[in-house]
Amino acid sequence: MPEAFIPFIDEMASAALSGRKTMTSRTRRYGRPGDTFRIEGRRFRLISVRKECLVAVAYLYYEAEGFDSPQAFIDCWNMLHPRRRYRHDQMVWVHRFRMLPEEDPETIAEEVSERGPFWPGQEHPYEGPLFEEVLHE
Repeated sequence: MPEAFIPFIDEMASAALSGRKTMTSRTRRYGRPGDTFRIEGRRFRLISVRKECLVAVAYLYYEAEGFDSPQAFIDCWNMLHPRRRYRHDQMVWVHRFRMLPEEDPETIAEEVSERGPFWPGQEHPYEGPLFEEVLHE
């Protein structure tokens, strides 16, 4: 899966790293479900990306955005978007995400050695009908 770049202000980066923020709303799409991104070196995976009305984000999802109240979300939105500001009818891209477990080099090496250099379901280049024909000629 591709790695996306999603910028965060320090306060929101801290909220995501602590687990308080599991969603970010943007004026454009920053990735697709399954894509990963990093905040201060930690990997996150996008779970869903969809369009929502900004009023729904402010009043229904403010906690997932890392805020204590709808007004706190609106204030931050206005600070980040000083020209356009908060409009309740604006459509935005809602990116839901989760933090991935820390990458442990030993665990990664173990997983690779167990499956070999190929992904599950991927045919090994020296197995299968083509190789059988060459082997038995």
